[in-house]
Amino acid sequence: MVSAGISWNSKTQLHFIPKNERLNAQGNQELLADGLLPDCELLYPDGNFIFQQGGARPHTAVGTIAVLNERAPAVIGPREWPAFSPNLNPCDYRLWAYGEREVYKNGNIATADELHQRIEVASICLHRFLVCA
Repeated sequence: MVSAGISWNSKTQLHFIPKNERLNAQGNQELLADGLLPDCELLYPDGNFIFQQGGARPHTAVGTIAVLNERAPAVIGPREWPAFSPNLNPCDYRLWAYGEREVYKNGNIATADELHQRIEVASICLHRFLVCA
């Protein structure tokens, strides 16, 4: 599993979840605190960013919301997020769709290492217009 973030002018680093590991609330909180939020702080040192996640349980857990409220300057939280509306999340309809096309454009993948490498290459090739669109 891979986690990443995009904004109108940039993207975070990719954060790979170890194979056979599910992302639960605690894991998501660690991912936020140690990965995605520090990435956002580097991209926006003035703190001028709004953080948004989908409605999955790890994203809406009380502890996750607490981490976001403590670290992110502004959050689009579960109350502001329309139910059953994944297409409002730019990562779902832009980043992951693009990534899937890029990763599989040269055919099937034989190993987890090859998949990891192709995901990294697709991330590097992510064009500014895709992030800015």
